[in-house]
Amino acid sequence: MSKTLNIFMLYKIQDKDFLIGGDKCKTPLSKGYVFFSCCGKWVDIGKSGCNSGQGDKYECVFAKYLKKNSVNAIKIYGELFSDDLIVEEEGEYVLLRRKSSMLVPVSCFYSIDSETLMTNLPDSDRKRIHSITKKNRSKKEVLINSFPFAIPQKYLDDFNISNDNIDALIIQPGQFLSRLTDNDVKYRKVAYINTNCEYDIFKNKMYEDFYGKMSFNDSINKRIEMFFKDRDKYAHQCELRCVIRDESERFTTHSQSKTIHLDGLSFFNSDDSDDKNATGMDFIYSDKNNEIFAEVIMRNERDI
Repeated sequence: MSKTLNIFMLYKIQDKDFLIGGDKCKTPLSKGYVFFSCCGKWVDIGKSGCNSGQGDKYECVFAKYLKKNSVNAIKIYGELFSDDLIVEEEGEYVLLRRKSSMLVPVSCFYSIDSETLMTNLPDSDRKRIHSITKKNRSKKEVLINSFPFAIPQKYLDDFNISNDNIDALIIQPGQFLSRLTDNDVKYRKVAYINTNCEYDIFKNKMYEDFYGKMSFNDSINKRIEMFFKDRDKYAHQCELRCVIRDESERFTTHSQSKTIHLDGLSFFNSDDSDDKNATGMDFIYSDKNNEIFAEVIMRNERDI
């Protein structure tokens, strides 16, 4: 059984043109165009050292062993995955991952959930909203009046984009995630673990600590290793990862991408209005220096 997700808000952090449109992009997210890349690209970025927020050279690593302890694991996974297995040496360790998982189309979003909500709220709102969520913990939906849409600076700091160009699009997740699901996109919160030591996600069933009971075969078929990242470096991102599992949609190179268009989603741009109330909007853009608010319905979602 899947564990319940408490997803209250999503953020997409990019160059402003890709969020709301501009010279660099005519199909922005605010118009419903969702861009998918792949983990292989982020591994390449991570190895180049160019972008600490987006790049991660340990994407899709399902096992890490000291070389002296790795022989049996390499043999077992070699028989299981055959030519799909990548064995990569890194200092005294060996990293194991699947080529095919690195080529699955993925779109990622920062999120605010029940664990990070209080951390990212302004002090003036923290007590009020904590009290409301605590009283309504068992409900499917919780209504919050005057929810502040502040963009945490630590999110923006992850990206190697000039301060003048970087911004965030805020997404109220209900309709957005529903439309993605209609397009056969699956989503799951990322699990954060200690990657500075030996680990084996499959052998030790580490996924059950985060996602509930799951058979070994299910963990393989769902490519569960795509949803694990280093706790110390990335846990603050509270990432929601959306994937296209259809094998026919898998890329053939790390540089490939694709876009899915979601119709009928609403967009609020605070730059175009003196009104700072974004209630009912799916996509909300506010310059990082502006303050806007909305009546927000917090939903308990389930990963798929």
